[in-house]
Amino acid sequence: PAAPAPRSAPARVGGGYVVQVAAFSSQARAAAAARSLGANVVEGGGVWRVRLGPYATQQAAQAGVRAAAAKGFENGRIMANDAR
Repeated sequence: PAAPAPRSAPARVGGGYVVQVAAFSSQARAAAAARSLGANVVEGGGVWRVRLGPYATQQAAQAGVRAAAAKGFENGRIMANDAR
């Protein structure tokens, strides 16, 4: 079965934190990474960011950091959810 398409995150929904796992200058590379994680792609200033979440608490976001690391994205950072 095909992997789901990456979701965009235009609205702040359900939490104050996201886990940013990568940023790419290529939309295609960001989309591929997002598909492998079940993550969102957020564009801003010509950079496509791959993010998990949103999460209600920093503790909940830690699960996203661990999930990303398990799939090879070991530098995930917990950030305030700036999607509007």
